[in-house]
Amino acid sequence: MIPYRKDLKAVTRDLRKNMTDAEKLLWSEIRSKQLKDFNKLGLRVKRYSDREVLKNINDVLEDIYKLL
Repeated sequence: MIPYRKDLKAVTRDLRKNMTDAEKLLWSEIRSKQLKDFNKLGLRVKRYSDREVLKNINDVLEDIYKLL
């Protein structure tokens, strides 16, 4: 498990408050699908470009579901 870093709290808060349109869309879709197991995954990093999310949200979501 990655140790908590208190010094990053302000940075992560700012990132959540200032999401790009692609990030807002992706999180909205994930929340609407109610991925109950999402939090059980632990930390995995998968990167998608803003363009990929905005143009191919269904493909991005399908890729995420495969990781579950």
